[in-house]
Amino acid sequence: MQFERFLLVLCVLFVAKTKAFTIGLPEYVHNSQEQQQFEQSYKALYSGIGVKVSFAYLPFTRMQLMIEDQQLDAIAYHSATQYPPKSNLIRIPEPLTQVSLVAACLEQCTVNAYSRVVIVKEAIFASQYCKKLALTCVPVSNPESALKAIQSGLADIYMMQWSPHIAEPCLTEQGYKLYPIANTKTDVYHYIAPHHRQMSEQLADTLRQLKKVTQPKMNEDCLASFGPEIWI
Repeated sequence: MQFERFLLVLCVLFVAKTKAFTIGLPEYVHNSQEQQQFEQSYKALYSGIGVKVSFAYLPFTRMQLMIEDQQLDAIAYHSATQYPPKSNLIRIPEPLTQVSLVAACLEQCTVNAYSRVVIVKEAIFASQYCKKLALTCVPVSNPESALKAIQSGLADIYMMQWSPHIAEPCLTEQGYKLYPIANTKTDVYHYIAPHHRQMSEQLADTLRQLKKVTQPKMNEDCLASFGPEIWI
């Protein structure tokens, strides 16, 4: 009888360990040039603690609801200001990276109350900044739509999120002017569901090790072509 109970416990543990661990990523990443980079990064992070992951591409608001209903195991990234300590989500204490905002335009960028600004709908940091400064920012579904809005004259500026750990097409090579927006650097964190809180420190340790060996992916020539910081 004791042996049978032992086998039952082993079976339960095996099922728990092999159950799919699903991470929510924003919708615009799906079928984008960055999708593979995001997936590889999180697979590397979780393989360090022996967990196999899958991905769901969803709006951030839906991710929050699904994680509360235990239909989702983690949210890929967010800022500490969006999910403060009182939130039921567990923030991995080590930041994933830093995100800052960059203004992309065809000529000299001037961002003010009269500027026609376009952002990607699920670009949470750009959206928060627009609200903070009461800017008129029109959301679109993906970066390609944002660039088309600039090219067609429907918008003056594409306010884009930039991270040194994500390789993206160099827009200066496509004729755009890029200007970093001053004082917009934000730490980005990974969040997991409360019932996975035992993973928190393990993930933080693994992330620290990965960051030691992961080099920034931004093309140095492209970075050098950025214009001076602009202040809003």
